[in-house]
Amino acid sequence: MVSPASGDAAGDMIKPSVEYRAIYDSNIYRLKDKDRLKILVGDDQLYDYIHNISARVDVEYPVSKQKLDFTYKKDFMFFSHYASEDFQEEEISGGVSLNVLDMITGRLYGGYQRKAQSREDYRSPERVFQDTDTVGGYLDYRYMLGWGIRGGYIRKENGYSPDTYKSSERVTQDYSGNIYYSPSPVYKLFVKFLNRDIDYVNETSLRVDNRRGDNTERAVSGGIDYKVAGRIILYLDAGYKWKRYNDNDLKYRDYDGPVWGVGIDYYITAKLLGSGQMDRDIREEIFQDQIYSEVDSWHVSFRYHITDKINTIVGGGRKRYSYKKGDISIPFIEERKDDMWSASVQLLYLPVKAISISLSYSYSSRDSNKDLYVFDTQQVGAGIAFRY
Repeated sequence: MVSPASGDAAGDMIKPSVEYRAIYDSNIYRLKDKDRLKILVGDDQLYDYIHNISARVDVEYPVSKQKLDFTYKKDFMFFSHYASEDFQEEEISGGVSLNVLDMITGRLYGGYQRKAQSREDYRSPERVFQDTDTVGGYLDYRYMLGWGIRGGYIRKENGYSPDTYKSSERVTQDYSGNIYYSPSPVYKLFVKFLNRDIDYVNETSLRVDNRRGDNTERAVSGGIDYKVAGRIILYLDAGYKWKRYNDNDLKYRDYDGPVWGVGIDYYITAKLLGSGQMDRDIREEIFQDQIYSEVDSWHVSFRYHITDKINTIVGGGRKRYSYKKGDISIPFIEERKDDMWSASVQLLYLPVKAISISLSYSYSSRDSNKDLYVFDTQQVGAGIAFRY
């Protein structure tokens, strides 16, 4: 076992952590039954036992009101039966936070992440990975009387492996703006705008059949954050999103529609917090015959502090995906509809400040009118973490 350690010199802070989790997963490939699994990988064992080791170090160096920070994280996943599924994930990030007279704040940052993609979204026998390089920053200027303005920029370059997914590699650039009004700590009104340019690295894309899929996505919305009597926090955001392709021959893939979200945090008692949210979004899809999807979701959760050392979290929700063909006229292709259900419970015990022990159970399923995408799975986990 690795004991927590720290270094503290000249204002810098080093916070290491190590976590181990043992997980039982009843359906690691997220398939409907053993027959489909046999076709995909030549084996009919749906379940497996997984060992997850996660190591992380956070470094912060404050200088007056400014701060430098750095994070490194490495995850190792080991499978008892499907050893070919073993993989590693990595994350490196760092940045500098700025503060000028508490009126101008900002941040510049960058990083790299290698992340395994969910089996829910990919039906290939091999594991799919996404590598992401990120640079960005924002600047926030607070006027007098509660007015403020914020602008930001993020550039992400996504790469994929194995090579069969290279055609999806792309560069995404986000330009965002936010005007807000917050005359008191009780509420804040805001208007947001996002312009997202997506340029594909390769000449072809999985999405557009032998044509570059370069496009621009824009969204504008407005809303309010509101606190009621110190116990209830309400959030509302509503607006419109649209996507337009650069190639005139791909205009049939353009789409647009309303988006919104509403949420509530309610401190029922000093020990019990209830949260709920509902939202609607539209997103691009990778399928040639299904251009985009409308996603309607809701989720509720409760966090209860049983004692000062024991917490529990219970939650559940649903996401409904309604896939759309847009202007494509394919009479024999039915528009796909999915319902994703989830439920989970977690118990967390902190015997001392630096150690936490957790037990968890989760269930998820997908119902679909396309039989290929139907599945259900259960996970049972136990873990121990050392954090400084």
